[in-house]
Amino acid sequence: MVAGFVEGLVTCRSIMYAAVLLCTLGSAASASDWTVLDVDAERNRYSVDQASVRREGQRVTARVRTEYARPREDAAIAGAVYAVVDTLVFDCGTASFALASRSLVAADLAETQTIANAREDLRFRRAAAGSMSERILRHVCGARMP
Repeated sequence: MVAGFVEGLVTCRSIMYAAVLLCTLGSAASASDWTVLDVDAERNRYSVDQASVRREGQRVTARVRTEYARPREDAAIAGAVYAVVDTLVFDCGTASFALASRSLVAADLAETQTIANAREDLRFRRAAAGSMSERILRHVCGARMP
């Protein structure tokens, strides 16, 4: 009877460890992979989440983070914003981009979504030559640029 109880505990423990391992691996696979592209003259840092890059023909969707060197006040969260995380859609064929969504990141790392655009409502604009937008566009589009 004791042996059966111990064997049951070992089996339950093995199943529990397997479940924890699977959850951990699943989380790691979906984790962000931020690549810093540049730091501007004001020391703001721009990064692309490589794990978020999705390609559909000439269009690429990616999350882009701007970390401010100095926090900025924003009424949307009634406090200081330390970073902005944008989901951008890039059109590699026309060298343009559109804002799909924006989240503000506060000091406590809470994200507050302030903009969300439906796919059919996206407004594309050309990236200005030499701008950070062009740099990000070239990074996500690579050789697909015109």
